[in-house]
Amino acid sequence: MKFGIYCADNTSAGAKSVALGLLRYVPSAGPQHQFMAYVPALPEFEQLANAIDVKVIRGAGGVNSYRLLQGMMPTFESDGLDAVLLLGNMRTKNGSVPQAVLMHNPWYAYPDSIAWRRLSLKDWLYRRIRNRIFHHAMTTVEVVVTQTEAMRQAVAKRAGRSPSEIQILPNSITSTKDCAEAPSPGNVYRHANPFLVLSRYYPHKNIEVLPRVAERLHYMGRKDIGIYTTLAPEHGPGAARLISLFEQEPYRDHIVNIGVQAMEVVPSLYAGAAGLLLPSLLESYTSTYADAAHYGVPIITSDFPWSKELCPPGTLFCGPEDSEAIAVAMASVADNEGLVAEYKRSAKDFLNSSHMNWETIAERAVTILETAARTRGPR
Repeated sequence: MKFGIYCADNTSAGAKSVALGLLRYVPSAGPQHQFMAYVPALPEFEQLANAIDVKVIRGAGGVNSYRLLQGMMPTFESDGLDAVLLLGNMRTKNGSVPQAVLMHNPWYAYPDSIAWRRLSLKDWLYRRIRNRIFHHAMTTVEVVVTQTEAMRQAVAKRAGRSPSEIQILPNSITSTKDCAEAPSPGNVYRHANPFLVLSRYYPHKNIEVLPRVAERLHYMGRKDIGIYTTLAPEHGPGAARLISLFEQEPYRDHIVNIGVQAMEVVPSLYAGAAGLLLPSLLESYTSTYADAAHYGVPIITSDFPWSKELCPPGTLFCGPEDSEAIAVAMASVADNEGLVAEYKRSAKDFLNSSHMNWETIAERAVTILETAARTRGPR
């Protein structure tokens, strides 16, 4: 059979990592099939043409992503696909090609989250409209796919589907092909115990709690503990406001914004970090957890079902808005070498026992595509 993987909108770090991981390994995972990849106009995707048939889709992003996708069914049909896996939460119009849709948008899965209170009216309306599009996909598409059990349960509840109908296609650590070893970050870290907040700005990432954490660290006299963010003004007005705030007293004593970091330097950032801090209000899956565990970096994160599923034993869980608990957890990691050593052992065991490699994930993707194809039968 001939299968397609549509990832034209997978241009951000996490989404890009998922798409690249699958596309690199799917051909060898299903050698009895043919594969076609519909990819964004980025060099790392176009370079895959030696291993898989590639069709570049230009102009994806924002509202254009939906418009472009809705016109793709004739292309899928003319390319002779027996099924297509869509990696961006949405389906295209009905046609002769069965579809499997990967739902990884937490705003759809958790409509009652406190994260909604962080949105402007414009963003609130935008996400509610997108949720209607997502809901149509989740209730009508042949195969629904999520990346975690927590997300499967949430999507099943929202879409009125049985959890047994929903397939799980997990993520893995970021491929070393995307994160090659890089030089030490050198003077990026100026605190003895730097905690990395490796995320761009989104309202659900809860970066707003960090100034309050910095205040607690200031009152605790912990000049050795620093928080390192990776924000940029182009992330939006919320990011620009926080970057400006971080430069004021007492925040600048504890928060350093190092800007957006290329994937190639991520290993060296982890190598110098005392811990990873992610106080998110929402997630579906973030490979940041797996990457931190892979590099033996202790994790401090929000106390939610999805984080408990994804993080290794020894992770410190806090209420996402409990700045005092977060500061105390950071101090515990900084002061307790035994805790860190035990964490590193448990993280390694956790990854070995619960996280699939990309070869196995690609095999599961092939099975999902075969399942989708059987809903209408082969050509």
